[in-house]
Amino acid sequence: MRTTALSVAILGAALAGVGQVRALPSPPVLIDSGVRFVAPYGAQKYPAAAFDGTNWLVVWQDLRGDREAIWAARVSSAGVLLDSGNILVANDDDERYEPRVAFNGSGYLVVWQDARNSSYDIYAARVSTAGVVMDPDGIPVCSTAHSQKFPGVSSNGSDFLVVWQDTRIDSLDEDIYAARVNSGGGVLDPAGILVSSVMLPQEYPTVGFNGTNYLVAWKDRRNDSLTSDDIYAARVTQAGTVLDPAGIAVSRAPGSQDGPSATAGGSTWLVVWEDYRSPDGEVMGSRVSPAGVVLDTAGLNVTSDPYWQGGPAAAFDGANYFVTWEDDRLTGGGNCDIFAARVTPSGAVLDTGIVVCEADDNQYYPCIASGSSGLLVAWADWRSDPSDPDICCNRLSPAGIVLDTVDALLPSRLYAYEQKEPAVAFDGSNYLAVWKDGRAHEGADNVYGARMSPVGVVLDPGGFPIAEHSGGLGTPVVARGDSNCLVCWDAPSGNYRRIQAARVNRAGAVLDTVPVSTRLWGYDAWPPSVAFDGTNWLVVAAMKCPGQDWNVVCSRVGQDGVVLDSNPVFVCQVPGEQNRADVAFGAGSYLVVWYDARSGSSYDIYGARVSPDGTILDTAGIAISTAGNSQYAPSVAFDGTNWLVAWQDRRGGDEESLYYARVSQAGTVLDPGGIPLGWEPANYQDPLQMVFDGTNFFCVWQYRNNSPGDLWGARISPQGAVLDSFPVCAEPEYQATPSVALGSGGRIVVVYSGYVDTLRGSYVETMRIWAGIYPFYGIEERSTPYALRQTPNPTIVRGILNLQSAICNLQPEVALLDAAGRKVLDLVPGPNDVSRLAPGVYFLREAVAQAQARAVRKVIIPR
Repeated sequence: MRTTALSVAILGAALAGVGQVRALPSPPVLIDSGVRFVAPYGAQKYPAAAFDGTNWLVVWQDLRGDREAIWAARVSSAGVLLDSGNILVANDDDERYEPRVAFNGSGYLVVWQDARNSSYDIYAARVSTAGVVMDPDGIPVCSTAHSQKFPGVSSNGSDFLVVWQDTRIDSLDEDIYAARVNSGGGVLDPAGILVSSVMLPQEYPTVGFNGTNYLVAWKDRRNDSLTSDDIYAARVTQAGTVLDPAGIAVSRAPGSQDGPSATAGGSTWLVVWEDYRSPDGEVMGSRVSPAGVVLDTAGLNVTSDPYWQGGPAAAFDGANYFVTWEDDRLTGGGNCDIFAARVTPSGAVLDTGIVVCEADDNQYYPCIASGSSGLLVAWADWRSDPSDPDICCNRLSPAGIVLDTVDALLPSRLYAYEQKEPAVAFDGSNYLAVWKDGRAHEGADNVYGARMSPVGVVLDPGGFPIAEHSGGLGTPVVARGDSNCLVCWDAPSGNYRRIQAARVNRAGAVLDTVPVSTRLWGYDAWPPSVAFDGTNWLVVAAMKCPGQDWNVVCSRVGQDGVVLDSNPVFVCQVPGEQNRADVAFGAGSYLVVWYDARSGSSYDIYGARVSPDGTILDTAGIAISTAGNSQYAPSVAFDGTNWLVAWQDRRGGDEESLYYARVSQAGTVLDPGGIPLGWEPANYQDPLQMVFDGTNFFCVWQYRNNSPGDLWGARISPQGAVLDSFPVCAEPEYQATPSVALGSGGRIVVVYSGYVDTLRGSYVETMRIWAGIYPFYGIEERSTPYALRQTPNPTIVRGILNLQSAICNLQPEVALLDAAGRKVLDLVPGPNDVSRLAPGVYFLREAVAQAQARAVRKVIIPR
């Protein structure tokens, strides 16, 4: 994760106007770090597997991103998936295909066909038994001119032999090549070993080791390039010498033979293939002796059912060979399932077909690997999605019994669901943050929440659902009541959008599991706003109402969840669009604000007061700003005397500035035309949110000027003066949509959506909800000419703080402040008695007369 640090410059009313103080950065609170593992989107296919003595490693080709990559997962001998998030073996901007894997006694080697260069090459990576990819950039096994494709791999217990088809001699005529790779990842034959280069193509090699030599087998067209493919093989020594350069004809039966797979049982190899000597495909095989003699010249008929069988793979479990394949007999020639059969070392086929997987749709591309007490079969499975297969697996006992009643789904991805557009309120005991959350329905946001204590402890670390809908819900808002909070959002309803609500109590329980319909509805809606008057809530929304333009409407909700208005109340019905509404309650009425297009040429800021009984007091609206060009996205807060309305303003051009104005309880605009916040214009400043902290307004907004987006803040006095501005969050990545609330002890919480690189050690690149509480317990010096010199902190011995004259810079005004910024003691040069003060963190504030500024340093009073 790129750690998001908060830097805030507000310390409370006692430090108002102190230009040289700045809050220390404090780690923000990540409200929810949860992730889920789900079946990945895109296709996963072409699995391969190997066993390390304890676990299997299954690898496959995976299109969960924009390009094909190689992924893997370990499966225990008991059939337990050990890597829920899977292992990314190879990924880049180019495709990786057709993985194969072998184990050499200490580690795995995964090989694949790689498109990172101008043509396909063969790459590899070592993977430890712990699932660690030791060569994340890949090892180039062969990257010569033209294409190298369809690799295979086996091991002699130390080195690996990698085989592939290669067009370096003739771009239209594939040959079979090989190279040895040692346990350290070194390629021992960088130019490759030519295994077979007869005329016409040789393709799809496979390799097995019998304890002495390797046997490489492939599909071969030397005898009839148009109508018949045969199976050939050659032995290769551990030193890389090809013993059969002309090849061994394993099968030259009529028709075509395709897709060979080779394994060794003791010293004898078994080669199996897909055979078309009869009209329907079937699986045939032949044993090859250590001397290269074909023992079953007519072929072993592994399958004899009249329907199609193909795509075989073979392994040896120490007693028998096991062969697995695709088979459509159960559907009468329809979809394929996965079957298997045992073949003895003497060539006897023991099973007419073991059903490994019979499921909906198709199962293809099986692989098989022997383990310590059984075998693992893995395949590509279309049962969940007819267009995007997954990788499934099941175990077989040595007797051919399917061990797992449920096929294990291997591919998964870390789904770090996005969270965005939060809102927050204080319920009298804790903060309640709510937000849009993508965990329940990928691609559709729903409303979740979590409570946080007044000092920033997350009480619901995983969050809890407030409302869910498969079609997604809009941005939530929240306001406190006497004992519950009301959360509101817009929801789809046929061709309309409706504003719904639910109450959440202080224990985090959702009281309205069936959302409350506020009776506000329209063809479209902006996010609502809600405020509490001490008795009821007023829900306000800008909606595209039937037969109307965009209008601002409202409805009251009682604390019992009962909607008090049978129909929407129109806050303003003056012709022209009204949009993006916000609301705050004052001493005796609400003020609803919005941007308004009644002038026809630009948007202006208007408002209207609404009484607690729902009466509109300003039916024509109050013109808060009509400065020309456009003003929009207003927000409002109340300080006990007046409302403060702030908005985005483009009166100076296309870039956005921030303006504000005070509105009295009588509806009088006290700052006609508005006051500029003083912040430089930018191409984006939105949304500005405010809260009154008992002394000043605390404002925060997103500032983006050709940058990802930062959060900035400012304080505005009740008299309308800007006291300061400061960064709230200025990390390199994206921060957005802040919301603020005042809690106990004058503390303010800011919640926002912020970018996260990693969660739980996995790279996720998503937005999550963060929170920071102000003021922080700590102050740092700002780097100015008048900052305190870097001398040691004052020492405190037996309750006496000895203040050196050098520290106080020979100035008479030095004070000791507590953590909230309140002055607790005036200090003098020399000894100062602090024994009566409670242990904790305090701060020295020194006046610098030349600039009428102050500098601050920390003091810790021990126990």
